[in-house]
Formats: sequence, C-alpha cells, structure tokens
Amino acid sequence: MISSLLLWSLLLATGAEENQEKTFAPPTGPGVEAAAMLEKLPAEATADELRKAAAAAAALLAPQSPAAETLAILAASTEDANQLRAKLNKVQDELAFQPLREAELPAGFPTFTPPGVIELKTYPIHRRAVANEFFALFGHITRNKIAMTAPVRMEYGHADDGKLKQESMAFYYGDPQTGSVGVDGDDDSVKTVEAGEQTVVALGQRGRWNRDVVAAGERRLRAWLDANPDYKATGDVVLMGYNSPMTPTARQFFEIQLPVEKAADK
Repeated sequence: MISSLLLWSLLLATGAEENQEKTFAPPTGPGVEAAAMLEKLPAEATADELRKAAAAAAALLAPQSPAAETLAILAASTEDANQLRAKLNKVQDELAFQPLREAELPAGFPTFTPPGVIELKTYPIHRRAVANEFFALFGHITRNKIAMTAPVRMEYGHADDGKLKQESMAFYYGDPQTGSVGVDGDDDSVKTVEAGEQTVVALGQRGRWNRDVVAAGERRLRAWLDANPDYKATGDVVLMGYNSPMTPTARQFFEIQLPVEKAADK
C-alpha cells in the first residue's frame, strides 16, 4: 500500500514542476532586519564589533525566539573574530532561509515566519477540510477536484499524562468560496469548516518535526505570552507544515503556532 507520506508528496508534486525551486513571498519585520544587519557586517569587523552586532540583532527579536537566544550568547562570547563570524553567518543563513514552495498559499494568507523568529500574524477568513487522518482528506480533495495548498495544518491537544497528541489534520482551500461548509457526503469523517479572521503567535523552524519539537516550540510560545500579557492563548498548539515529507531535511520548513487574542483590559 502506498504510504500516506508518499501520497502527500505526490499530492504536493501535482504543481511542483511549475513551482520548482520557487519560494513564497519574502517576509518583513524584525527577523529580516536582523538578517540584513548581519549580512552587512564588513569582512574586517573585529570581535568587539561582531559582539555589538549580535547584541543589536538580538534586540530586534522577541527574547524567547531561538535566534535571539543564540545572538545573546554570541554577544557575551569571548571567542575570537573568526569563530564569532562563523556562528553569526549560521544565524544569518537561518534568518534568510527561503522555504521551497511546493504548493500555493491560500488567498490572502500571510507569508512564512523566518526560522528562529517568533512573531504575531493574522489569517483571513478561510475554509479548510478537517479529518483525523490523511487518507480521508486525500479522498476529499481528490473527489472534489480541490487543488492542494500549503501549509498543511495539524492540531494538537494534551493527553491525560500531559503529553501532546495530534487530534486532527486539515487541508486549506485555495479561497473561502471553494466547496461548501459541512460534512462530506461521501465520507462523514471529513468536515469542511469556515473560520473567521484569526491572529496567531508563530515560531518558524527548519528541519523535521516530531512531538518533542512541537512541545519545545509550544513552551517558547507560552513563554512569549508570559512576557506579553496583552495577549492570551485561545486554543491549543498547531503545527503548519509547508513541505511534503519527501522534501530533503535541509529544505523542510514548518511553523508552530498558538491562536491568540487581545487580553481583556483589567
């Protein structure tokens, strides 16, 4: 039997030829500013200058983000200029990473969050098909001739022991007018829902995900919420996968998110 991972890859590959090696719209914001700052460092920069640049770049980012944490360590480092330069180059490469676009974003969706960065962003009104497993979703969009989009959404909850468990998977429709809301007439395990505008706090990451990676990302996002009491979480953690499982690990990209809203005034 063809595995669900292979089917996911084949599904995303439907439009891969025209999208090959293309990326999404570039992001804006502090992550991009930090990457540009590091890229502009002169080749002859001293260790002190590199440490100051690391501190300045870290100050642009949320302290809870992995990139800011790494930059803060480098800002306090006693390493020489060559060592610092090599490590700053790695941070810059992460911040400037461009995910492979294997499928289009749904209409009006914000672009990706740079790896190592935590930021707020808002999604527009949209529709998505939701089920508990891949094959049901695959059958739904195949029967209804719905084009595959990215990212793929996976929602998590917490088991009795406190560990994360995946509860559902969803494919986004390309626009909120596609299809119809409700249970799929051919498979009642699939339900199409329409969601209103939603704000999330997101952490961009490269590589492969697993439950431990998602749990670590959730801890960072909740630390961000602790430091930003103007916002509160309105749901459980969500993973947004931008690439098929067959994409090389070095090109894999995903986001860990928490839905949020403005906290009520005290």
